[in-house]
Amino acid sequence: MRPFEMADAERRAWAAIENLVDVEKYRAEQPLILLQIGVVHRARPYPQIVEWEDGTKERVSPERMPGEFAAYKAGQSFEALVHRNPITYKIVRVEYVKRVLKGAVTREETEKLWNSTRTSSDFPDTDWD
Repeated sequence: MRPFEMADAERRAWAAIENLVDVEKYRAEQPLILLQIGVVHRARPYPQIVEWEDGTKERVSPERMPGEFAAYKAGQSFEALVHRNPITYKIVRVEYVKRVLKGAVTREETEKLWNSTRTSSDFPDTDWD
């Protein structure tokens, strides 16, 4: 919660916590935990470089990856729960990896999903009162 969102009692409690705990240091020591989608870019003899869905490429260390990742081949898409250093953004460890199907959703599947969503016309009329 940001300070402007706090009630007076919450601000006093937060001030007491800040007097006892170095909050900035604590935040800097806590990893960022992200769910990321990637593709193995190079894998000889084991996966070494991944390309994340934002286009960045990163060398991965097998010691920081789950064991099953070693069996992934180049081109394999996967989902990973990644713990990163909040300052350097480097991988601290990867909690799990899961293979994901490669390939895009078909046009028919996209249209079916779009047509199944509700619109404002599905809701009753109302007024501002």
